[in-house]
Amino acid sequence: MADLTKQPRVGRGLLFALAAIPLGIVIWVVIWELGYVASLASFVIAGAALWLYEKGAGAEPSRKAGVGLVGIFIGGVVLAFLAGMVVDGWMYYNGKDGQQLGSSVELSTGQKLQYIVEDMQQPKLWEGYSNDILLTLLFTAIGGGYIVLTLFKNPKSANQDKAATNPTKSS
Repeated sequence: MADLTKQPRVGRGLLFALAAIPLGIVIWVVIWELGYVASLASFVIAGAALWLYEKGAGAEPSRKAGVGLVGIFIGGVVLAFLAGMVVDGWMYYNGKDGQQLGSSVELSTGQKLQYIVEDMQQPKLWEGYSNDILLTLLFTAIGGGYIVLTLFKNPKSANQDKAATNPTKSS
């Protein structure tokens, strides 16, 4: 448990919490490629961000830090979802045998990435992901709610905010 007698180092805590993003992306893509509901990885991003924040800040997150944590969480989920789409595109353009589907010409890595970016700008592609988007929104709301609930159910969070704004008085 973090020491609550020291002033939290919010910036350092948020910097540590950023490490939850690549962790979440890797977990998301692995689950996604196994054919499961990858949006469950949003819980990992939320939990990891909170844990990493505590390690970096040396204290439990204050409500003020919560805004940054929610931003990190939402950004992580969006990046993880996009990474899943990019991996899908990569698999499509590599085909089953490492060849582009329907062509005997091997595409370069740059060409594949260019096609993936162009594909992601097509509304029809996004329509195909509509169920995944809805599940992601649901689990993101639950995971974000977990972060907010953690901050508001903990009276120490409010005390940290008061101590940070008025360091001469003890809470």
